[in-house]
Amino acid sequence: MQKYELLKSDGLVDLLEEVNSTHGIFDVNGENFRWRHVALFEALQSIIISNERTEIHERICDSFDRMSEMSVGDVQHAKHYSMAGKWNEACDKYMESGIVASQSFNFVDAVACYEEAKKCLAQSARPSLK
Repeated sequence: MQKYELLKSDGLVDLLEEVNSTHGIFDVNGENFRWRHVALFEALQSIIISNERTEIHERICDSFDRMSEMSVGDVQHAKHYSMAGKWNEACDKYMESGIVASQSFNFVDAVACYEEAKKCLAQSARPSLK
């Protein structure tokens, strides 16, 4: 509930609700918004200019940053950091997600997270870790 309230206080939930009430592009289940059709997501993604898309993901990341321990191990957070071009943070989040997945014996997801972390390292400014 805290995560939803934080996103709501940042105006992101209101924006999603407004877009949905106008265009009906999301299936809403309580606090969860899911794209109604993948084609809608792909069309919107192609329309939004790269800089605007990065800015949107940066806003989402800023909200996550204020949640501290709530975001540990959530691969969706790692994806937003990656889409915002925050490679170091994305790498850290993918590694955390991999650890959480491996602790629950979900080794397939753990390996996928570690592979994404490796991709982020290739993009980051961390020469000592490459």
